Amino acid sequence: MISHPDNPYVKLLVVFGRDDNDLLQAAKGIAQGNILFRGDSVVVDEVKPLLARKPYDAPNWVRTDRAVTFGELKTYKEQLQSTGLEPAAISLSLNLPPDLYLLRSNGT
Repeated sequence: MISHPDNPYVKLLVVFGRDDNDLLQAAKGIAQGNILFRGDSVVVDEVKPLLARKPYDAPNWVRTDRAVTFGELKTYKEQLQSTGLEPAAISLSLNLPPDLYLLRSNGT
């Protein structure tokens, strides 16, 4: 990483290698995020390939391979509780994979 020659508030990340394969390996390492950046330069010796993901297993999406309880959807302890004469509405976030959510769908 170097300072931008024309702008002191900007840094430039310089990525290079001996050949195209080295450059590709460095780019993959940066993209995967498993390289520890310390000092003025970093050498990417090895990039372990990522395991293939299963369909619909993104960590922020609701599971689609089994039934999900409301308790699994809550983000804080008292989210499913409401008291009083006119209790507040209980709301939960339901993050579904984009290809499963259809507006004006009758659910079939």
